[in-house]
Amino acid sequence: MELKEILGVWRSTNGKIIIDFNVRTFDPKNKKGLSFFTIYGIDSDGNEVGYEWQGAIVDLIENNDTTYTLQIEEMIYSEDKPEYQSLKIWMLLEDSIILELGNGDKVQFQKLR
Repeated sequence: MELKEILGVWRSTNGKIIIDFNVRTFDPKNKKGLSFFTIYGIDSDGNEVGYEWQGAIVDLIENNDTTYTLQIEEMIYSEDKPEYQSLKIWMLLEDSIILELGNGDKVQFQKLR
């Protein structure tokens, strides 16, 4: 799998919570994908949820279990939450991607563009 295959805007919704994963540009010279990950909305208890990181995906590291770990550099985040900063691609289809979060949860995203 190559980084350019995950270019795009990906969205997952769960009730009133929205998660966006955006790989917005790919620089073939430096082989980096400028990216951000955002979670926002209202949780089931009525609390406002807000979290984000921005960074540069520099590699997709193939694991022995058919997943790919995203190697992210220059990460700036709103708060330290490793479960959202350590991501694996569990499955990639034409219009959807499933990411495995650092805590093992799998989240399916639909490609918006």
